[in-house]
Amino acid sequence: MKKTATLFYALFSITYFSTSMADSIQVSASVKTLSDTPEASLGRNISTILAGLEQSGELSPDAGDLQNILSSIRVSSPTPQTIALGEISPKSNTAGVNFNYKTQYLNNIQSLGRQLAAIERRSKRFSWRQYAQSIDSNNIEEGGLLDNRLNTFFSAEHLNSNQQNTAYEAGFSGNVDRLSIGADYRLRNDMFSGLIFSYFDAGLNLDDSGGTLGGNNDDLMFFTNYYLSNELSLSGVVRSGRFRYVLERRIDFSLDTNHITRIASSKPQGDLLAAQLSAAYQKAWHNGLNGNLNFSIDFVNSTTEAFTESGAEGLNLQVDQMNTQRLSLSIGGQSSYIASTSWAVLTPFVGASWIYDYKEKEQVVSAHYSNDPNKTPFSFSLKDTDNSYMHINAGTAAIFAQGWSGFLQLDGMLMQNNYNQYLVSLGFRKEL
Repeated sequence: MKKTATLFYALFSITYFSTSMADSIQVSASVKTLSDTPEASLGRNISTILAGLEQSGELSPDAGDLQNILSSIRVSSPTPQTIALGEISPKSNTAGVNFNYKTQYLNNIQSLGRQLAAIERRSKRFSWRQYAQSIDSNNIEEGGLLDNRLNTFFSAEHLNSNQQNTAYEAGFSGNVDRLSIGADYRLRNDMFSGLIFSYFDAGLNLDDSGGTLGGNNDDLMFFTNYYLSNELSLSGVVRSGRFRYVLERRIDFSLDTNHITRIASSKPQGDLLAAQLSAAYQKAWHNGLNGNLNFSIDFVNSTTEAFTESGAEGLNLQVDQMNTQRLSLSIGGQSSYIASTSWAVLTPFVGASWIYDYKEKEQVVSAHYSNDPNKTPFSFSLKDTDNSYMHINAGTAAIFAQGWSGFLQLDGMLMQNNYNQYLVSLGFRKEL
């Protein structure tokens, strides 16, 4: 008990320390600049960029190309000027950051929650036949853990994600396919720990034919679970991952009779650290009907390293390192019913959780043109003001003969401004 308490205190300390750091980081740009849209932030810096190009003497072909395009934009009428600024700004470069950041809740920590739930459903001292018989007799035993200490599992997931275009963020629609393998080991009757390795492949299309994003992510999660009683349990998770993307940003606009179409290519990559502390209370009600209440604290820290585009001549951008952090609180519940069949014990379930982003670091995007000799920066922040939303899930778990079990689950995020995502997952467990 003392060791478990120490582990949860350490996890909480990491979360609190990381969040405190997010509050202390200062951005070296004016509030006015950060509050601008990407187009406005770039527009207010055009004169400075052009002045630097004019003073730098002989220009390279790409620098000359940048100078000609910016000069044309500066003297154009308001409507084509706004369109052109949007096309050559880093707005589309935010797609990879948002895609990676916003899919973390469902596609990572929650996938672990399903594995822990599967463990919990197999934690009674029953054989498959004895379990079915006990349900039929309405006498569900509250026994100890199985004698099998080592368990392995596998899961596959498909996630669909959709971000609407806003003044600050590029819209996109995309998918993630994820595979996970893992194992857990019962250290004692009331405690087990395990590891999960996951790999996902992602792909999305930017709105208005703005380009494509593809990439992959691999991560490792360590978890531990402690039963205070047959009804109350505590869990802790630490996860570390690495993501790699290939972004093809399409630039397409017209100035008078001059039409410009280019592809800016880049390979953003970075790291992600996540941690979760959770508690669950479960109660068997009547005739196989069960319910639980759960509470969790989730922390996500994502860092995208600086990267430089290529292939767009003078319009190639260099984007500075970006860091995003979020501390979320979640409270919810789930109802399930245990039903015996001739081939398995099924447990259909439905649940919902309310999620509140207690603290979220402002996501700042800062960039400059790689052919600008003075590297004049322009910055803006992503305006994510939606900090309260819902997570719903429904599905069924199944216990088969010879130590096999599995689950099928559907998840969704609701009530998020300009964003939604849905997930379907399938998994199996085997007691060794």
